[in-house]
Amino acid sequence: MPERIIAVVPAYNEQNYIKPVLEALLSARDAGLIDGILVVDDGSTDLTKDRVQEVLGKPVSEKNLEDGSTQTILQHGAIITHAENKGKTAAYTTAVKYCKTEAATIMFTTDADMANLTVDQIGGFLSKIHDNNDIWMIRAPYTQGDPELIESRVCQPMHSGFRAIRMHALEPLLSGNKKWAEYLQHGRYSWEIALEHLIPVVTHESIDPQGLKTIGKKRRLEVPGLGLTSRERGGGTTRTSEIARDIELVEEIEEQRQGRLSDLKMVRKARDMGVEPAAGKKGSELRDMMETLNPDEMANMRGEITRRIYSRMRKQT
Repeated sequence: MPERIIAVVPAYNEQNYIKPVLEALLSARDAGLIDGILVVDDGSTDLTKDRVQEVLGKPVSEKNLEDGSTQTILQHGAIITHAENKGKTAAYTTAVKYCKTEAATIMFTTDADMANLTVDQIGGFLSKIHDNNDIWMIRAPYTQGDPELIESRVCQPMHSGFRAIRMHALEPLLSGNKKWAEYLQHGRYSWEIALEHLIPVVTHESIDPQGLKTIGKKRRLEVPGLGLTSRERGGGTTRTSEIARDIELVEEIEEQRQGRLSDLKMVRKARDMGVEPAAGKKGSELRDMMETLNPDEMANMRGEITRRIYSRMRKQT
């Protein structure tokens, strides 16, 4: 089945920034890189909706949605307007539902304040996921402020709004999955936290003819080097950077835990087949792991750090 990519721009009071982003997306659509454009206006009180229509054209049709939002089909895209400001997570949830009705295979998201976004950047980014079903989500870091100035800073990857996500990875959200619901209740960065924790890291196993070998494959992929920048909106907080560090630590712990569990499982499988781990350092490590591996301790450590993340997130809201 061919890819169908819908670009999503969540927006709240973005009258001064959103037009260039939409113009880049419209050019990307004309170039065949994406198939549709959706703006989710999260209860803006400025002229955001007018700016959207200046780029995406006049209204063609309009209908009220069950949650009180209004969906307006424009000449070159669509805009869903929340009756009040509900927050970024609600905007993304609205977008996921829309993409589902539009039979999208990939939801591509970008912040409304990206500076100097180009078709080449969009195309280079989407090429990493297009027709590659092994990748469920990609994300790209970007610089906030002028990259030539020393006070500019690189956005932490987990905070990035520049992502592309396969719709089947978001099906649990649409089906009311309890774990998704739990993650999406935790404050300002709940959408990003949910994606980082619930888009799975899958480990595949194989037994090499020369011995034991583990092959790991991530469902997530970071795409650096695009040269993306966003408008500077004021300094972030120390607590935000602490959250980012904790997220990276949780990811590292989980990756190591999954790797060790996979190694342990393969040792047991090999022994069931009557094969002992190969000699040498790696074989010795695998044998020792039979006695020393305690994945429960690593899971407890991961849980403790995750609770700390949630606590800091609540203080930011």
